[in-house]
Amino acid sequence: MAKQMVNDRRVRWGANWVKGIVDRSRRMSQHFSLVWGIRILLAAIGFFLGRAWIVGLLSPFSLAYYAVVLGSRRTAAPLVFLSTLAGVATVSEDPHRVFVVLTTLTAYRMVFGWLSRRQRLGSVEVPVAVIGTDILVKGLDAAIAGGGNPFTWAVVGLDAVLAGILSMIFLQAIPVLSHRARVRPLRAEEILCLVILFGSVLTGMQGIAVHGVSLDAVLSRYLLLIFAVIGGSGLGAAVGVVTGILMTLGNMASIYEIGVLAFSGLLAGLLQEGKKIGVGLGAMIGSILLTAYSSDWHQVSLGLQETVAAFLLFALTPSAWIDYAARFTPGTREYAGVRQDYVRRARDMMAARIREVSEVFDELGQAFRGAERSTREPEDLLNEAVERSARMVCASCARRNVCWERDFYATYRAMADAIALMDIDGPIQSRDAPDDLRRRCIRMERMIPALWQSLEVIRRDAFWNRQIRESRELVGAQLEGVSQIMTNLAAEIQREVNTASEQEEHVLAALEHIGLHIQQVDIISLEEGKVSIEITQAMCTGHEESAKLIAPLLSDIVGEPISVERIHCSRGEGPCTVSFTSSKSFAIRAGVASAAKGGATLSGDSYTLLDVGNGKFAVAISDGMGNGERAQAESKAAVGMLEQLLKAGFDEQLSVRTVNDVLMLRSKDEMYATLDLALVDLFTARTEFLKIGAVPSFVKRDGDVFVIQGRGLPIGILDNLSFDAIEETLKPGDLLIMVSDGVFEAARHTEEREAWLLRQIARIESRDPQEVADLLVEMAVRMNRGEVPDDTTVVVARIDPAEPEWATIHLPGVPKLRRPKRPTDDRRVVGVSG
Repeated sequence: MAKQMVNDRRVRWGANWVKGIVDRSRRMSQHFSLVWGIRILLAAIGFFLGRAWIVGLLSPFSLAYYAVVLGSRRTAAPLVFLSTLAGVATVSEDPHRVFVVLTTLTAYRMVFGWLSRRQRLGSVEVPVAVIGTDILVKGLDAAIAGGGNPFTWAVVGLDAVLAGILSMIFLQAIPVLSHRARVRPLRAEEILCLVILFGSVLTGMQGIAVHGVSLDAVLSRYLLLIFAVIGGSGLGAAVGVVTGILMTLGNMASIYEIGVLAFSGLLAGLLQEGKKIGVGLGAMIGSILLTAYSSDWHQVSLGLQETVAAFLLFALTPSAWIDYAARFTPGTREYAGVRQDYVRRARDMMAARIREVSEVFDELGQAFRGAERSTREPEDLLNEAVERSARMVCASCARRNVCWERDFYATYRAMADAIALMDIDGPIQSRDAPDDLRRRCIRMERMIPALWQSLEVIRRDAFWNRQIRESRELVGAQLEGVSQIMTNLAAEIQREVNTASEQEEHVLAALEHIGLHIQQVDIISLEEGKVSIEITQAMCTGHEESAKLIAPLLSDIVGEPISVERIHCSRGEGPCTVSFTSSKSFAIRAGVASAAKGGATLSGDSYTLLDVGNGKFAVAISDGMGNGERAQAESKAAVGMLEQLLKAGFDEQLSVRTVNDVLMLRSKDEMYATLDLALVDLFTARTEFLKIGAVPSFVKRDGDVFVIQGRGLPIGILDNLSFDAIEETLKPGDLLIMVSDGVFEAARHTEEREAWLLRQIARIESRDPQEVADLLVEMAVRMNRGEVPDDTTVVVARIDPAEPEWATIHLPGVPKLRRPKRPTDDRRVVGVSG
C-alpha cells in the first residue's frame, strides 16, 4: 500500500514536471516569435527608409530612424543597421553614398555610446546628437571632396535639420509600433507621427512596381483606406495629404498624388458607415474623378488598377485588426466604447469596495446590537447582591451550614425579599426586616447594612448596564445607518453600469433629429423620479438651449418633466457637458417670522429650510431651554446636527436619536431643546412629521385646518427617547404651519390654546407664506399687549405644484423610453421608542 502511494506520487510529480516544461516552452516560443516579429518589422522599415531620398540629394531618414531604434530597441539595432545599408545599396549605384551612410550610422553609434555612459538620452538629446553627427560626417565629406560651394553646405545643413526633425517624429512613432500591448489611447500627435513614418516608408518604396503597378501607390491607398475606416473623412483626408506630400518629395512626378489621395481619403471617410465596401467605393470614386481629367488614359487605367489592388488588400485585412486599432484612436466609437468600459470597470470596482466597507459597518452594527444581550440581567444583579451580602456576613457564622446548605432556597428568598423591601422603602431597621429573615439570621445588626450596601451596588451596576446597553444600541444603529448610506452610494455609482446603450442611442438620435450636434449621451438612471442623463455637446451653448430645447425634448421621450441640473463647460471652445434630472412634482415656498423675548437680539428658537437631496425637503423648528444665548446654542446645535445628518443621508428617525444622545453627552448640565421636523417628499407630497417635545403643527387646506400633534419629552433629557412619526399626504396649495411655544401659549387667558390658535389660523385669508407668518407673530405679540414674553417663531411652507419652465417638445415618430418605475411605499403612523 505504501509502495503504491509512493509510485503514485512519483507519477504525479513527473506529469507536473513535464507539463511545466511544455508550458515554459510554449511561453518562450510565443515570446521568441513576438520579439523577432518586432525586429523583422523594424528591419523592414529600416530597409525602405534607407531607399528614401528627397529630390535625389537628401537622405535624412536612415540616420534619424537608426538613432531612435538604437535608443528604444537596442537589441534590434544591429539588424536595422544592416537592413538600412541594404536599402541604400539597392537604390544607389554610387558606392560613395553607401559609404557615407555607413560612416554616418557608425559615427552616431560611437557618439551614442559615449553620451549614454554620461546621461540618459531623451527627446532633446537624441535630435541634437543626430544633427551634430549628420553635420560632422557629411560636412567632412563635402570638405574632403573640395566643396566650398554654398549650395553644398546648404544641402548639408538642411539634411541635418530634417534628420533632427524626423528623429523627434520617430521618437513618438516607433514606440507605438514596438510596444507589445497598448495600455492607453493614442494622442493626436502620435497618430500624425505614425502617418509621417508610413509616408516616409512609402517614399522608400518608389521605383518598385509589379506589372507597372507601383507598390508605393497601392500601399498609400491602402493606408488611406485603413485610416478612413477608422477615423472618418477628417483623418482620411489628412493621411492622404501627408502621404502625398512625402511621396512628392521623393519624386516630383508624383505631385498629382497629393490631390488624388486627399480627395479619395475625404470621400472614403464620408462613406465610413458603409464599412469596408463604402470606404473602398468612396476611395475608388475619388481616384476616378481626379485621374479622369488626365489626357493620358494609360495613367487613368493604372490609377484604377492601383486603387483596386489597394481595395483587395484592404478587404483581406481582418476586421479585428482594424477594430483593435480603432480602440486607441480618439474620436472613434470603438475608442468611446473602451473608455466607457474602463469607466464601468472603475465604477464596478469602486462600488464593490464601498459594499465591502458597508458590510464591515453592518457587521459592526450587528455586533454592537448583539452585545446588548450579553449585558447582565436584573436577576443576575440580584444574585450578586445576595452572594455579596452572604460573603460579608455569613462566611464566619456558626449557622452557615444550616442556612446555605439545608435551607438554601428559603434563605435566598428571605434575603431577596429584604432587598426588595429596601428598594421600595429605603434603609430599614432590623425590626422592619421580613419575619422569615429575622427568624433565620442571628447577625441581623450586620446583615441589614450589608444588604443595603449590596443594593446600592446593584443599583449602580444596573444604571451603568443600562447606559452601556443603550449606547451599544445607538452605536449599532448608527453603524448600520452608515452601512445603509454606503450601500445606497454603491447602488448610485453602479446605476450607469446597468444602463442599456440602446436607450442612449435612442436619445442621441432624437436630439440629432432636431439638428443638435451631440458627442455623447450617458444615461445614469431612468428610475421614475430619479432620472439622471448627461449629454455632451461639441460646443458650449449655455443654459438657454439646454433648458428651452433639450430638456423639453427629454421630457417627452422619458415621459416625465426633466430640467437642467448643472452645466460643466470646458475652457475656450471645448465640449460642454449638461446634466439633466427629474423635475420635482412639487415646490416649497416658505415664509419665516420671529421675535426674541423682550425684544432682545438673540432668540432661543432656531429653524431650518433644507433641501436634503433625493427629492426630500426638511422644515424644522427647535426651541432651546429658556431664553438668550444658551437657549440659542441648544437649539442651533440641535438644528445644525440634524441638517448635517439628513444631508449625509441618515434616516430621519436615527438622525433625531443621534442628536438627542449628542446633546446628552456634550454637557454635564441639563441641556435640552424641542424639535419639530417635517420631511416633505417633493415627488409625492407625502410628509413625515417627527415631534419631540414640540407644540402642535397645523395644515391649512382651503377653509379647513388640521392639527398634527405628537408626544414625547424634548431631546437631551432622557437617553431613551420616545416620539411619534406621523405621516400624511399633503395637497397642492396646503399651508404647513409650524410654531414655537411662544405663539402656541400666547393666549394665556384660556386653557384651550390649541383651539384658540386653530381659530386664528382659520381666520387668515392670505395664502402668502410670509404674510401668514408675519400675521401670526403679530397676533401673538398683540395678545400680550405689545410684549414678547417668550421667544416666538413661525415657519409657514406652502406646497405648490412645480410648473415646467418650458412646454414639452413632441417629435412625431419618436417613441418613449422603457424604464423602471419609482417604487412606492405605504405611509402609516408609527410610534418610535429608543
